[in-house]
Amino acid sequence: SDGDLIYYQRKSGDLILTTKFRIIELLKSVENTSYNIFTGPQRKYMVFTMDPNFFNFYGIRHLQKIYISKFGEEKPPKPIAEGIEPSLQLDETWLSHFNPYTKVIEFIDLENNVLKFEIKLKNIKNPYFIPQYIMLDKNTVLFTDLNESAYPGLLLFNRITSKISVLYKAKSFLEKIEICHANKTLFILFT
Repeated sequence: SDGDLIYYQRKSGDLILTTKFRIIELLKSVENTSYNIFTGPQRKYMVFTMDPNFFNFYGIRHLQKIYISKFGEEKPPKPIAEGIEPSLQLDETWLSHFNPYTKVIEFIDLENNVLKFEIKLKNIKNPYFIPQYIMLDKNTVLFTDLNESAYPGLLLFNRITSKISVLYKAKSFLEKIEICHANKTLFILFT
């Protein structure tokens, strides 16, 4: 944020924060660990991913350790999950991520870490499928999945009833569905 906070990673596997003429070691791992850091537009939280095997294991299904901290916090972030594709949802009050091995999308309430829920995908055909998912509100999730014939679908999950509704089913396994959310507008691309 305007040079007040500078994050960098060392070859030794450390993630360092420099601020106000101080150096703070945030995370420590093995040599050549790769870190990614992102935040949302409201800058409430920062999400850190740690991949200690970045140069050893080349795969899109490789799990990363996911950490969270309040924006600008000068202490080590807290471990929150393991998975891929983490994202901040609903004005940065929820964190979501996907585990490609268990085929589960998990949603974690960042204001109350004990409140979590999961969506188990039905996909059995494509081990490299990574779903698109977005929370419309704290009880409703829009997501993609593949059916038993590997046809993509757009689905709606209701957390209160635990029911899944099919909104759109592709006519071919070659179709792709993408979900994008920008400025309170939802875009769905069918290709």
